[in-house]
Amino acid sequence: MIIDAHAHIFDEKTYKEYAARAQGHIDKIISIHSWSEPNEYGKIIYWKIEDLLLLAKKYKALSIVASVSLVGNITKQLNTLEKLLKQKKIVGIKLYTGYQHFYASDKRIYPIAKLCAEYGKPLILHCGDVDDTVAKSMLKYSNPIYIDELAVKFPSCNIIIAHFGFPY
Repeated sequence: MIIDAHAHIFDEKTYKEYAARAQGHIDKIISIHSWSEPNEYGKIIYWKIEDLLLLAKKYKALSIVASVSLVGNITKQLNTLEKLLKQKKIVGIKLYTGYQHFYASDKRIYPIAKLCAEYGKPLILHCGDVDDTVAKSMLKYSNPIYIDELAVKFPSCNIIIAHFGFPY
């Protein structure tokens, strides 16, 4: 069983705040990168992967999981992520179903699942409740039932359901 426990650390300040709250009880932090291309609302979300990679180079306890924007150029993103996987700079890939309005069974995910399987890295799907600051996220896309089809098509891909699929 894999229990998803991750953080969203995006700069030195948030890393130090997180470390201070943990009071020295950190062995490994897995920080999730959020896409850096404009989303469907034209807003650039969170931080750039390059910034996180520099932070991870400085703090050895920090590992990075990259994300893919399904509204961006997927091929370009996958080329970059494959290089990072080869260089062992990222430890997995996360997708944001409810935020970007796609089901886990969407065929656009197939090349991402194939890449994760090829490198033996997990594909993490945000399934369940959404923390929505722009009031556009939709819980229906976060239903983990759609992971079944993806898992059947890519049995060698390790899939993690982030956020336990709550409230499903």
